[in-house]
Amino acid sequence: RAVKCLEVAVAILRQFTKCVTGMDGMEKLSLKIGLNTGNVISGVVGSQKPQFALFGDTVNTASRMMSTGEVNHIHVSAETHEFLRQDDRFKWHQQQIWAKGKGYMDTYLLENEKRGQEVNVFSMHRHNSREGSMLEIASSDVPVNEGLIEGDWKLKLV
Repeated sequence: RAVKCLEVAVAILRQFTKCVTGMDGMEKLSLKIGLNTGNVISGVVGSQKPQFALFGDTVNTASRMMSTGEVNHIHVSAETHEFLRQDDRFKWHQQQIWAKGKGYMDTYLLENEKRGQEVNVFSMHRHNSREGSMLEIASSDVPVNEGLIEGDWKLKLV
């Protein structure tokens, strides 16, 4: 599943960085993505506006990967890299970072895709609605029954 998550992250990053806002002072959007692998606790929180949430050290470490990563890059933990290192489509830069609450950690920054191979698992469609601009990221070959994706993903640009 780590490979599928990375493929999703690459597709989102590739499309997200192509977006133009049309707003002065913020022409382009940028994004940092952090990935970590491990156990999580999930549940619905809130009574007025219930929301699904993930909790645990795995989520906190993914957050540290995001916050210590570089703009428009994907930063992964050593645990996640173990599942990804055999995939020769990707080139990694190993580094050691200081993460609050974690100490020094070995991490990996995705440098680029090797040999120009495309990771093309998603297509994007723009929707205009009264709520604002929407991007729909639809799966093209990730099976729903793997539990990674259920239905379409939508990102609201604010």
